[in-house]
Amino acid sequence: MRSQPDKRFDLAIADPPYGIKMDGGKIGGDVLAKNTNFTKKNWDIEPPTEEWFMQLLRVSKHAIIWGANHFISRIPIDSPCWLVWDKENGENNFADCELAWANFPTAVRKFKFKWQGMLQGNMKHKELRIHPTQKPIALYAWILNSYGGGV
Repeated sequence: MRSQPDKRFDLAIADPPYGIKMDGGKIGGDVLAKNTNFTKKNWDIEPPTEEWFMQLLRVSKHAIIWGANHFISRIPIDSPCWLVWDKENGENNFADCELAWANFPTAVRKFKFKWQGMLQGNMKHKELRIHPTQKPIALYAWILNSYGGGV
């Protein structure tokens, strides 16, 4: 990013490592479905540095950063705008929601879309999950329609 000029990009959407070690292995599984065994990659050991966030904010006019609740101390800019993805995942040991910090001058916004293992918000167009921290296409369509000028 250091080679890019200031405000080069209109919007950066980042989903960096959170530093919570959710980077593979057996994930999920209950009485309704077996777990998924993702290849362990060891990329989620530590979140990016404050310098990485400063560079991201320097090269983009606006930014949306998933998982910021895990590393907010590394983003030295306050914002009233957080995006909340309500996964409607019921009673289990996974987070009910995921949070993204954003630097838009708006209030907190929520998107609801079921993402509970084999159950997804759009079962007619069910997505193959290939990554343990994968986000659904519907979530990104909502973000781009709401904050990126449409898809």
